Amino acid sequence: MRRVLSALFLILALLAPATTMAQQHPRTPMYDVVFEVARGEDLTTHAEAVMTQLGVPVDEFEERLRFTYVNTINGYALSLTPWEADKAQRLLQRGADFGLQSVTVAEEFAVTPIEVMTATGATEDPLAHAEVVPVGIERIGKPTRQANHVNVAVIDTGIDATHTDLNVVGGVDCIDPDMGWGFDGHGHGTHVAGTIAAKQNGSGVVGVAPGANLYSVRVLDSNGSGTTATVLCGIDWGAGADIQVANMSLGGRGVETECGGEDPMHNAFCIASETTVFVVAAGNSTSDAKTFSPANYIDAVTVSAYTDYDGMPGGFALTPAAGCVAMSVDDELAAFSNYGSHVDITAPGVCILSTYPNQQYAYASGTSMAAPHVTGCVARYLHDNPDQTDVAVDQILTWSASRSGNTLAGDHDGVAEPLLNCTSIPRA
Repeated sequence: MRRVLSALFLILALLAPATTMAQQHPRTPMYDVVFEVARGEDLTTHAEAVMTQLGVPVDEFEERLRFTYVNTINGYALSLTPWEADKAQRLLQRGADFGLQSVTVAEEFAVTPIEVMTATGATEDPLAHAEVVPVGIERIGKPTRQANHVNVAVIDTGIDATHTDLNVVGGVDCIDPDMGWGFDGHGHGTHVAGTIAAKQNGSGVVGVAPGANLYSVRVLDSNGSGTTATVLCGIDWGAGADIQVANMSLGGRGVETECGGEDPMHNAFCIASETTVFVVAAGNSTSDAKTFSPANYIDAVTVSAYTDYDGMPGGFALTPAAGCVAMSVDDELAAFSNYGSHVDITAPGVCILSTYPNQQYAYASGTSMAAPHVTGCVARYLHDNPDQTDVAVDQILTWSASRSGNTLAGDHDGVAEPLLNCTSIPRA
């Protein structure tokens, strides 16, 4: 059985059994299986024909059809048993008979828990007195004004829309559509959102592009789990909305593919990236990012992580006193970070302080935390230069390379990615 994605850092998984199947076969696992079909095929009709071929009971058709994709690829996702999924793979051998282009089964993924920041055990609570500019944002260039004219999608575990430090204006819930949008049962997406766009409101923390319009695109559940199908749901939804920048601090092991190939997520990504800048995390396996998707997508801005404890170069700072465990040396590539020729830029990603659900704040580390620094910088640039979407990434990369100034220690490949610099980037 072909598997496009496997183990990773932010993550996709087996779903719980569908209700009817769970009642009939309580130990039967269910897979989300993505079918990409020829243009012009009616998706519901096609899905029902395939389910008939697989022997799925007719009274289960509605619940088994998980998603249809209409803004990017022409496709849909079915919830199938392992036997049905294997048979579906064999259908691809006669793909022309069914208008099939690819059949993709996702494996299980999981996210790293986020540590909630408290003052316990700390010499001082950094949020006790006034609004804080986190050191990572100090390092790349702190904001001077709001950036509330840019739409940013966080494709993640969702965003807690009740957090008063965040301007969450819309979104979609691909895990539980009945939830609406604006829920994060895990915390990862809310943390990412704060680094991108926490408000300048006199309390809490400040983001790179304060007050940007955030869209909560929930593709991972409260355990940090989802599937290729749910991630595709988020990408496809974003392609139908007015999104300038999207952050994807997620991925999985995967071979390099091209647009129009057999990876439906990459195909959707290629279409969506025609109008949206996608920023993705490189991964946390101390490996070459070329073996991780979407980090190895040529159309993505792939971000590695470095350590910064004091908001300035020099390499002399120690781990902050509150709420975070050191993972690497100040001003070096983070010990966990992926690297390689697919990485475009690096940003702070160790002991990052940001928003967390239920009006809290948390420290977290990972390339997941580095990517939103770049996403926020793209949003800030587009707020100031709304007509320059096509050149925004090149301007940021070129400007950052010209300002990096020092070689980052600890890199495993000897290729010096530019250190993100978001201060006074000129127009193209």
